[in-house]
Amino acid sequence: MVETWHKELESLYNEMVSWQITFKYCK
Repeated sequence: MVETWHKELESLYNEMVSWQITFKYCK
C-alpha cells in the first residue's frame, strides 16, 4: 500500500515538474 502511494506521489511530482518546464518555455 505504501509503495502504491509512493508511486502515485512520484508520478504527480513528475507531472508538476514537466508542467513547470513547459510554463518556463512558454514565457
